[in-house]
Amino acid sequence: MVLQTTDKKVATVKVVRMLFNVLSQTRTKQQLHTPWNDWRVHEPEVPQQSNMHDCGFYTLKFMEHWTGGRMNTRELEDHMGGDAIDVRKRLLVRLLLSPHNQLRDVVLKKLVK
Repeated sequence: MVLQTTDKKVATVKVVRMLFNVLSQTRTKQQLHTPWNDWRVHEPEVPQQSNMHDCGFYTLKFMEHWTGGRMNTRELEDHMGGDAIDVRKRLLVRLLLSPHNQLRDVVLKKLVK
């Protein structure tokens, strides 16, 4: 799924429409009865990317800092600031060296060589 727009309202409508289509297909296959009309869209005030290719990066950073409750947007903005390449490199290192990375040992062996 690629969403190419800088208009937040248009993006929200497109994402909700795509989500609705996926959920409708799942509901039909699973024979679920869910009242979709009761759903509400909430748009949190969070930092937005200024280009068309950083959405995944912003999503990862958002997930990293979200605790399930209110989002500390100032903290997130602080982590998103600075040199974008440096921030990406730090994120890459954290993902590669994470104990949850099943290929972590392989990566470490290749780095040591």
